[in-house]
Amino acid sequence: MNTEKLLPIFSAIYNVRVGVIGDFAVDVYYNLNKNTGELSVETGKPVHYGSSITTHLGSASNVVNNLHAIGVRDVFVFGFIGDDIFGRELTYLLQQIDVHTDFLKTVMGTWDTCAYIKPMIGTEEDNRLDFGSTNMPTRENQDDVLNTLAAKIKDIDVVIINQQFINPLINERGIEILNKLI
Repeated sequence: MNTEKLLPIFSAIYNVRVGVIGDFAVDVYYNLNKNTGELSVETGKPVHYGSSITTHLGSASNVVNNLHAIGVRDVFVFGFIGDDIFGRELTYLLQQIDVHTDFLKTVMGTWDTCAYIKPMIGTEEDNRLDFGSTNMPTRENQDDVLNTLAAKIKDIDVVIINQQFINPLINERGIEILNKLI
């Protein structure tokens, strides 16, 4: 495809309003040094050093980031975060790319924001530590996010569903409801 054909497509993308519903996560990377020679005074176990921590949008958040990167101006997110440090970081990262986060709901007490903690030893990833990837959405959680999407659907041109977790926010029941809604 040549540039002449691509330009109208990319200029049209700017005006598309996209809703992304599903499983939102943050990826956390840091450098790990296990060979410190230091022992913890409290436990007597080896101390590891971490440095250069960075966070990135993952799962449905990565889909949102990709939409932003290709020029979609209005992206609305529909999902859940926990009332925790990873939820605050995920919201911050989404707001940095001017995504509409008004519909990203915080579940108090029972929901860990999904975070994939990825220690790096040189260029190799060590054992990952996952938070929130086994959350179990309740019917009330699912109904809450679907009702929120239903209230906003008239302002959205495209809905993208992301299912990544073991217990995805949008399961078979959610897909049936979305099909009726759309």
